[in-house]
Amino acid sequence: MIIDVHAHLGYWYFPMQNPTAREISESMKRLGIDRSILSSSPGIVYDFREGNRELAAAIAEFPELYGYVAVNLNYPEESVKEIDSYLLRGKENRFVGIKVHPALCSKSFDCDEALKICEAAARWNVPILIHTFGSPLESPKNVLRAAGLFPEVSFILGHFGGFAWEEGIEVGMAAENTYLEICSSCTDMRRVRRAVDAVGKERVLFGTDSTLFMVEYTLGAMDDMGLTEEERTAIMGENAERLFGFSV
Repeated sequence: MIIDVHAHLGYWYFPMQNPTAREISESMKRLGIDRSILSSSPGIVYDFREGNRELAAAIAEFPELYGYVAVNLNYPEESVKEIDSYLLRGKENRFVGIKVHPALCSKSFDCDEALKICEAAARWNVPILIHTFGSPLESPKNVLRAAGLFPEVSFILGHFGGFAWEEGIEVGMAAENTYLEICSSCTDMRRVRRAVDAVGKERVLFGTDSTLFMVEYTLGAMDDMGLTEEERTAIMGENAERLFGFSV
């Protein structure tokens, strides 16, 4: 079982390939990926409501594709309405979590607005995937406030800090309701091994950042991480299967 917990659909603001949902599905079958959870790229960058609508329509005919509800920290009330709308119909349209990109909102995740998103996540019992990297707005440490206030919510640190991966591991050790997701442009092979040793294989998740990165890049990188077969099995799919309730 391979589950990609960090993927995207739609165009970005720089030249790149823009695969359709059908092309993503075909690529998954070719590479042996069983499920992918996507957020709308335009929903993250431009208009979260329009992006969520486009994503819901695009994944409707592909049972292996799931969605995150994209939200914007500058519009907490509207974001909560989006969450309630899509998760109310979650089994119907396969939305299984929430996606936040603090840097593109120009707001840190330790802001008060983020707590409203966490309240909605707690109500619907879904994880929140948060983009984390090295800048002050993207610091993994910004998740600690919400993680402490909402111990029932699972927080996925997207890229687990990127080039600030040691900081991501520190957050993972400090908050047991955080998960470290591995995709990153950082090629330091030590980081996943260190993450597993620090927080356990049960709280590390496989993601690719598709369609920003070729899926093959992260699949290939997994071969160089120094993982046991048991650790690899947990990271590649078992943990996500449990976290998102796919096994239920």
